[in-house]
Amino acid sequence: MCSDAVVEHALRLAQAQQSEVCLLHVVPARSQRGADPAIATCRNILTAAAACAAAAGVLYTTHVAEGNVVTAILDTATRLQCDVLVLGSRGLTGWKRLMLGSIANAVAAKVGQPVLIAKHCRAE
Repeated sequence: MCSDAVVEHALRLAQAQQSEVCLLHVVPARSQRGADPAIATCRNILTAAAACAAAAGVLYTTHVAEGNVVTAILDTATRLQCDVLVLGSRGLTGWKRLMLGSIANAVAAKVGQPVLIAKHCRAE
């Protein structure tokens, strides 16, 4: 799963730098419909990531945001004064990338902090 690769990279970086991590999952605006299963999936992903951070001995906080994914990432990074962002990328190319866009690239283009993009993810 894409989030697993991102968490792995972020935890290695945090261990090397003896830093804390902020684990963020954004539920896209199109998923906001009351008791949407996307919220449960989000919580499951964050619970698994938190367990990995705890096992690695890395201090962490978890955050859930809803709405526009790029805006939520940028707002959270600013609010929490993050030093670096580690984002996943499915590595879409060609037509799919043109139609779907790239959240990681959009964030990297707008944020002032360094961005590490983990591209070891397969399109799901």
